[in-house]
Amino acid sequence: PNRVFVEINMDCPHTCAHCYQIQHGRDRKRSLSVAEAINRVRQLKQLGIPNIIPVTGEILAYPEYLDVYREAGWTEYLVSNGRLLVENEKLGQTVASCGFKRLLISAHYECPENLGNSRFGISPFSLKMVPQIVAAAARHNLGVEAFCVIGAFNYNRIDQIFDRAINDGLENLYLMNLMPTNEFVQKFCLTNEQIQSVFRQVETIRNRNSKYHTGLFLEGNFGPRAGSKQGSLLAEENRYCPAGTDQLYITIDGDIYGCHFMLKPGMEIGRFEDGEFIMKKNLPEINRKTCYFTQNK
Repeated sequence: PNRVFVEINMDCPHTCAHCYQIQHGRDRKRSLSVAEAINRVRQLKQLGIPNIIPVTGEILAYPEYLDVYREAGWTEYLVSNGRLLVENEKLGQTVASCGFKRLLISAHYECPENLGNSRFGISPFSLKMVPQIVAAAARHNLGVEAFCVIGAFNYNRIDQIFDRAINDGLENLYLMNLMPTNEFVQKFCLTNEQIQSVFRQVETIRNRNSKYHTGLFLEGNFGPRAGSKQGSLLAEENRYCPAGTDQLYITIDGDIYGCHFMLKPGMEIGRFEDGEFIMKKNLPEINRKTCYFTQNK
């Protein structure tokens, strides 16, 4: 594989409705020690994996695990809700000293406060905090970009969503297709017609003005967009979905899955044990012309 996502500490104080880490009732208290996590990263490095990406719950609540990122050589971005950066100035210094270029936060614009269940919110903080997070990060020369979940509740407001991202000072905004990670969100997942509407709105925004400071991007879980050279080529070659081939996901317990959104009992494709990939045999073939879940919702 070209990249391996490896869980190291999954604890997080939030229960965001769309979060893949809580799908199928997964325990958020699972964790490796820092030493165990570093050892797992070293084992992956010995196998020659080009991109090893640590996965955490809220990393800024456990800054000691930043040493694992350092060992992995992953400093492109740090996934965090960023709220603690506003509350603790020293955390910004710590993140910057590790060589990170930017934070990747959640800014779920135009989303409801909950999705049919009061236990599951859609955002880990008030969106009023986004400019504060951007300002706190800037003091340490860190950029801030964000994911924004797109579901049936906001798919037709991409223009308003992008305007808010610009006004909040985000460097880039990544639209993420809402995945059916639990029963509360399934009815809000996009239809194919709604996905096509998102594509058209994004294209209109990009064509209107190419000089925005904020970039607008679509995560791959929307599936390939008609006219996209890279996406269309990958779909034509049956390589669009990288799950289990170009990409692997390793849990705390060492189970191997193809993707973040495939963490369902029975969908394991192997084990990582004693520094080796032990893959199952005779795995079923899947259609790789689009995102697995986009075609199987």
